[in-house]
Amino acid sequence: MKGGLIIKKENEARESPARRLVRGVGYPEDALFDDPCVHISGRDAAVIEGCKAVLLCGEERMSFDMGSFTVSFYGEKMLIEELSRAGLKLAGRIRSITLDVKGV
Repeated sequence: MKGGLIIKKENEARESPARRLVRGVGYPEDALFDDPCVHISGRDAAVIEGCKAVLLCGEERMSFDMGSFTVSFYGEKMLIEELSRAGLKLAGRIRSITLDVKGV
């Protein structure tokens, strides 16, 4: 337990003051920084920000490289409705979503 406390303090020391402030007040970090973010709107749409690459694009499955993780959507009649440098909008019937952290 003592070792875990030391690791936590070392990680906090490397964290930028801006991130500490945002985390301290409970504000979502992705709102201020360029962290990848997924917004889900009901069962029919999702907005993906910070996508590095589209890994798979099909009507029943779509997968996106988000940097430190991969997010996959499973459903029916899915398509990329909008695409820009900032992100993309996925539309269709979303049944499930998986998140795979890289390197774990």
